[in-house]
Amino acid sequence: MLLNFVSRKVLTHHVLVAHEERRIYQQKVEGYKREGHVIVYLDESGFAHDIPRTHGYAPVGERAHGVKDWHAGGRTYVIGALIKGVLLTVGLFTAHINTDIFYAWVTQSFCPSPCPLA
Repeated sequence: MLLNFVSRKVLTHHVLVAHEERRIYQQKVEGYKREGHVIVYLDESGFAHDIPRTHGYAPVGERAHGVKDWHAGGRTYVIGALIKGVLLTVGLFTAHINTDIFYAWVTQSFCPSPCPLA
């Protein structure tokens, strides 16, 4: 009797992680921190208003009912900034984030004059 075993290579690390590049990046960040620079993490994301809900809450054995605005449409785009793990500011936009919108967010919301980070 033959058993069909599949031999698989055991990986010691994740194949998509570039360990050397990550180490270099972390060293650069630590160097900037030692020099007294403030490290700011920015991110932009968008979400649709009409995303269907796939999960809900209800007592065990009962159907979960909810209210849905079937006419909701469009997207909202968000830009946020973290400093030392603290959410500093968030901007919500109904238009795609382009250079002009990003510049306006940086100069008016994130770091208005005079900028405390400068």
